[in-house]
Parts: sequence; C-alpha cells; structure tokens
Amino acid sequence: AGGDGGAAGKGGDVDVGLDGTTGVVTAGDGSHGILAQSIGGGGGAGGNSWTYAMTSGLGAGVFSASFAETLGSTGGAGGNGDTVTVALNGTASVVTSGNNADGIVAQSIGGGGGNAGRASTGASASFGFSGFTGKKQLGGDGGAGGDGDYVTVTLANGAGVATSGDNSHGIVAQSIGGGGGTSQGSAFGISGKVGVTGTPMTVTGSLSMTLGLQGGVGGDGSDVTISDYGTITTTGTGSIGIAAQSIGGGGGIGGSVAGNDVAAGSYLSLLYQTYQGNVGIGGTGGTGGVGKAVDVTFGGSIGTQGDHAIGIMAQSIGGGGGLGGAATIPGGRVTGEANLLLGGTGGGGGDGGKVTATFENANAIVTTGVMAHGALLQSIGGGGGVGGDATDNPFGAMVLGANFGGDGGEGSDGDTVTVKGGTANIATYGNDAMGLVAQSVGGGGGLGAIGSGQDSYRLRDATLQIQVGGNGGRSAHGGDVNIQSGLNITTNGSRAFGVLAQSVGGGGGMGAVGASDVILSLGVGGRGGSGGDGGDVTVIAGNGSSIETHGSGAHGLFAQSVGGGGGIAGDATTSTLSLDRKFDSIEGSGDGGDIGVEFDGTIDVSGVDAYGIVAQSIGGGGGFGGDSSGAFAGSTSLFGDGHGGDVNVVQSGEINAIGSNGVGIFAQSQGASNTSASDLGTISIEVGGTVGGGTNQGAGVFVSGGRDNVLLVDSGAMVSAYSGTAVRFVGDR
Repeated sequence: AGGDGGAAGKGGDVDVGLDGTTGVVTAGDGSHGILAQSIGGGGGAGGNSWTYAMTSGLGAGVFSASFAETLGSTGGAGGNGDTVTVALNGTASVVTSGNNADGIVAQSIGGGGGNAGRASTGASASFGFSGFTGKKQLGGDGGAGGDGDYVTVTLANGAGVATSGDNSHGIVAQSIGGGGGTSQGSAFGISGKVGVTGTPMTVTGSLSMTLGLQGGVGGDGSDVTISDYGTITTTGTGSIGIAAQSIGGGGGIGGSVAGNDVAAGSYLSLLYQTYQGNVGIGGTGGTGGVGKAVDVTFGGSIGTQGDHAIGIMAQSIGGGGGLGGAATIPGGRVTGEANLLLGGTGGGGGDGGKVTATFENANAIVTTGVMAHGALLQSIGGGGGVGGDATDNPFGAMVLGANFGGDGGEGSDGDTVTVKGGTANIATYGNDAMGLVAQSVGGGGGLGAIGSGQDSYRLRDATLQIQVGGNGGRSAHGGDVNIQSGLNITTNGSRAFGVLAQSVGGGGGMGAVGASDVILSLGVGGRGGSGGDGGDVTVIAGNGSSIETHGSGAHGLFAQSVGGGGGIAGDATTSTLSLDRKFDSIEGSGDGGDIGVEFDGTIDVSGVDAYGIVAQSIGGGGGFGGDSSGAFAGSTSLFGDGHGGDVNVVQSGEINAIGSNGVGIFAQSQGASNTSASDLGTISIEVGGTVGGGTNQGAGVFVSGGRDNVLLVDSGAMVSAYSGTAVRFVGDR
C-alpha cells in the first residue's frame, strides 16, 4: 500500500460525525467501525488473506504459506496527509465484535500507507507439518517521507465505543510522517478434532515486522488531539482503549502473531507449536522525522480486559516507531520466540514532541490483564515506543535504546510529558500493570514487555536476554516529566507500580519480563557514545491523593531521571538491594536530572520488596532492576562519567510499606564509578506525617549516595519500621 517513485499526491480533508442515537455495528475480523483516512503518497486499506489446508490418512501432510506486506511509499517524494476529524456526538455509538476490529481509526499519513489487512492460516491433519512465514513493513522505503497533518477525535458525554476481539482498540488516532499506519498482523490456527492416535504434528509460524522509515528522509507527524467524555470498553488481548500517536519517520501500530493451543479433544499425542516474532520499532538509517504534540483530555470512562490492553496510550515519537505486537500465543506445548528492538538503527534519529494528559470530571480507568497499564504517556526521540509479547513460554531478546554504532544519531531528544487537571482515577488488576506511566526518552527506547497471565505457571527457564540503554550515538536527552494533579490509583499485581515518572537520556526506558528466573542476561545502561542527560522529574500530588498497591515489588510512586542510558529492567524482588552492581560493556556518560516529589495523602504498599516512594537520579547510566543474581539500584557503568542530580522529597500524610523489606521512602543520587562525591546531588527529605517501613531489611527512610544530605522530621511526625531500622544511610561508593 503506497506508490513507488515519482512525485506523490496529497491527501485531502476528512470529516466524520455521528449524531443523535446513530449506531455503527460490525461483526468480523478486521471490520473497523469507522475508518477515516487522509493519505499522501498512495495507500488506503488492504484486504485480508486467508489460507487453510487439511491432510488425512496415514501419509504425512505438508502445508506452507508466506506473504509480504509494505505500507508506505518507495522512493520518490512522499505526499502529505491532510486534517482528519471524527466526532461522536449525543449518544452515538460504535460496536465491533471481531479480532483486529478497531472502533474508530483516524489517520493522517504522509508518505503512503493506511490500514493493512490480516493474514490467516489454519490447518488440521492426521500428522504432518504446517508452516507460515510473514513479513510486514510499516513505513516508507527511501525517498523523502511526506508529513502527517492534524488529527482530532471527540467523544461526547453519552457517546460510546465497544470492541470485543483481540487487538481491537477503541480509538486509534494517528498523524504519521514517513509512511505507515496500522497492520492487523497474522493468525495461525489448529481447529477441530485432528490427528490419529499416537501421531505427532508440527506447526510453525514466523512474522518479521518493522515499524519505521527505512532510509531516506523521514517526514514529520503533526498534532493529535483527543477529547473523551464518553465510555470506551474493550475485551481482548492487546485491545487498547485510546491509542493517540504523532510519529515522525514512519511507523504506527503493527499487528501480532497469534496462535491457539491444541484443540480440545484432539487425538494427537504431541502437537509441537513454535512461533517467532521479530519486531523492530524505529527507523533504520536515513534522517528521522519529528513527532509533534499529543494532547488527551479525559473525563469519561475506559474499561479493558486482556493482557497488554492499556487504557490510554499517548505517544509522540521521532525517528519512527509506535506500537508493535510480537506474539499472542497460549498453550502448554507452545514455544514463542520474541525478539524486540525498540529504537532506531543508524541515521540521524528525530525528536519526540510534547505529550499532555488532562484529567477532568469523574473520570475512571479500569484495566484487567498482565502489563495492562492504566495510562501510558511517552515522548521518545530516536525511535521506539511500546513492544509487547503475550506468549506463555517465551524466549529471545529485548533491546530498548537506539543502536547507532560509532558516532551517528544526532539529536533525538524526548520532549516534556505533562499530567495535569483534577484527579486521575485508575485501577489495574494484573502483574506488571502500572497505574500511570509518564516517560520521556532521548536516544530511543520506551517500554518493552514480555509475558502473559500464565507466567507463574509456565516461565521456568532462564531464556530472555535484555538490554535497556542505547548503543553508540551522540547526545540524546530526555525531556522533563511533570505530574501535577490529584492521584487516586490502585494496582493489584506483582511489579505493578502505582505511578512511574521517568526521564532517560542516552536510550532505554523500562523492560518488563515478569519473574526474574526467566532472565538469561541483563544489561542496564548505555554502551558507549556520548550518552545524554535525563530531564527533571517533578511529581506534585494534590491534597488527599491516594496510591495503593498489592503485590511484590509494586512500588507506590517511582520518580527516576537517568543520564547515560538505562532505566528499569527485570525483577527487583529477588534479594537484598545492591547499590554497587556493575555490568560488562556498560559505559555511559550523561547526568541525571533533578527529582522533586511532593505528596500529600496516603500511600499503602503491602507487598514484599515494595517501596512507598522511590526518588532516584543516576548519572553515567544505570537505574533500578534485578535478575537471578539479585536486585540493584544505582549507576551500573564500569567506565564513563556522569553526575546524579538533586533529589527532594516532601511528604505529608501517611506512607505504609509494611511488607518484608518494605521501605517507606528510598532516595538516591549517584554518578558513574569515577565520579567524586563533590559532583553528586544533594538529597533532601522532609517528613511531615508518618512513614513506616517493613520487616527484615525494611526501613522507614533509606538514603543512598548524595552529598550534604538533609533529613527533616517535623514536629509531631514519625519515621519507623517493623525491622527496627527507622533510617538507613549508605554513602556513595
């Protein structure tokens, strides 16, 4: 989908409105409710492909299929998209009931692309082999990518969108320069009572997916605005409530590889299913485009049910990327290989734009599922976004951060991420499902997630390789992150933070993989290059705010700034926290920004190794995480330089971290290994209420590093811990 060479044409304005009690209902895979597109450079909507094969008798059956698909123009000069507006007024509604069937898709795309179809294959056999191979590219190839234009979607109070299939989002609003759009992925199926008693069958599937411009000059995304005062519900794996994207350099939403378990009542003695998903999110070579402003005003309700089904996802990404799904494959005899790369490769990167979320009225977000975050806000320079895999038995590799090699990769900064307004009301139910995530990353990366609701039963072997932090490239800085609103957030699940406010320079973000025993190797921090600085992170929670988490390692409020690449990775619930963990080949440079937290209200965290507030500024690369070797916090570089920033925490109300090893407030300022103490930031903590820690290694207040630090306990306030250690201090290395 998309023209080849020549001078591409320009898309026109698109305006869609539903009024009164108008309703749109669709039934069927890939059947969107509303598809509104303005595309320059060719493209549109691609159809579905479907294949099925059956063998019987005693002879072996062999079936194979393959397809290749590209959304985006090739060579030439990519045309521009124009403005797209969609509004649901009154009590208008959209309902879809198939897989990959979004409620509303609003797209302005320059450089070709649109909405790709879905490829499906099914097989039944006595015994034999079924194989399927696919290749998808969302984003132009060479040439000059066109620009996207303004996209606006509005849901009035009383309007509604409902979807009930996998990867079926409520609202998708995209402005993309450089080609791309949405892709519905591919599906593999084994159905019916198949096989002869005692015989085996083998099924394999592979999908390679790239989101981002390949070479050439990336076009820019434009502003995306969503106002939602209505109701959105989704029930399906990977089905996001709202996905708002401004992407420069190509990309969008890539579909996933989906397969099913052996059919109930099968006669087969063995069914070997192996699926592979290779997902690259971010441009390759060339010059990355720029993401523009994304603004979401939310005063309605969103409910999602399914793993990786995020409530609100708002992204501004420069250098290509978006949302890439790798695999959604359940089953005890199923093996899935997920290789996720979040971040551009080579080229000049591109800056992310400003991302703003405003919470109004009696809003509510409720999600149920593993890694189904309530609200995820990202500004990313250098390519990346969100990559996910929901396979029960995964193996493979996950890399967060641009890979420029040598010195390439100019610029590629993240911009400011802001949360404001009244009170954000969010509840999540599932492991690694965070309430509110506000993230600005320079140098590529974002949020990578591997795992499903069956993790605790099926993830037994150390099979995943994780790297969080960029490789090479020149300075790429994280932007400031500001949260200034009331917070009413509850999470239920291991590692399900209440709030994560994060700025990372030099590439990285967060890599979530469930329990630590699945991690074969882990690296947190940049690998060479001149890195970049983290921005300032500020969280001011209004009077009467409340954060409540239930689960091991489920911290209440996590505020982090990292220079030199890194962030958060793995599982930090494994052992006593190490403050001097080094990783081979980690060589970061760049300063952490200042951290400011003011919290007036109640934080209750009841799980093992759960902290009430974490305030961390790291220079030289590093962060927070853990693997089978233990948990760690701090700079992880063997070489390089970089300074930690100032950390300031002002607390009033109550913090209760009552679990084993629970810490009420953890504050850290640390630099690279060769940084002198005089270059560290100052840690200042004021306790105006009560702060309580847990048993064993727990503490009320835990301070690491810094210089000229101050702990002030106001008159009538109290710091305590069930362990007997109210305050713990560990100086810099």
